[in-house]
Amino acid sequence: MSDSAPDPRGQVSANPIDSPWSYEPSAAACGAQEPESPLASIVIPSHNSQAYLAEAIESALGQNYPVLEVIVVDNGSTDGSPVIAQQYPVRCLRLERPGLTVARNAGIEACCGRYLAFLDSDDRLKPDAIQCGVRLLERRPECAMAIGDHIFIDGAGNWIGDSRKRSLTWAATGDIYELLLKSNFVETISSVLFRRDVFSRVGGFDPTLRAAEDYDLYLRVAKACQGGYAIAR
Repeated sequence: MSDSAPDPRGQVSANPIDSPWSYEPSAAACGAQEPESPLASIVIPSHNSQAYLAEAIESALGQNYPVLEVIVVDNGSTDGSPVIAQQYPVRCLRLERPGLTVARNAGIEACCGRYLAFLDSDDRLKPDAIQCGVRLLERRPECAMAIGDHIFIDGAGNWIGDSRKRSLTWAATGDIYELLLKSNFVETISSVLFRRDVFSRVGGFDPTLRAAEDYDLYLRVAKACQGGYAIAR
């Protein structure tokens, strides 16, 4: 992208979209007794991300949800990204650049939360994003994941566009798998909060894919958790 073009980044809002995909709950991750508010994990994969990594980490640590862990998975960076991550109270994993999907999968294996979000290192979360997602999933135990809206911002944080979710309304008929085949309405992985248990059913990200690995994951989750609808708000 040229210097004169806007640098599209994502900012995830706190308005979740219902997607009631059934699942079978399993024991809590890591075997620890859960507090009143269940632990939520935020995994930030990073590769040469020093320009925006601090903002991403601070948006994760700045959530108003009270029980969080943040895991930065460094994917073979050669810039100052590892040093930046170590300046914050986060868990840091270091890999030899196996690729984005492997980095995300490493985060899945390392996390202890009942809920799991993936935050791209050039995105940032609004302060109540995790709290609203957790509230939805606690209220809707049949849901496999909660989807929030998002906007696009430039490198300076200025608004440059809305998501397509604002103009979508899915009918409450048919299953979510068919709807996703028509359109990847989720758009960005940073707008999703997953139940950690769903990965034990469908596996993680496919490391053989070089693109659309998040879309592939949504489709596998939808196929495994049949039925339901999504409403964009």
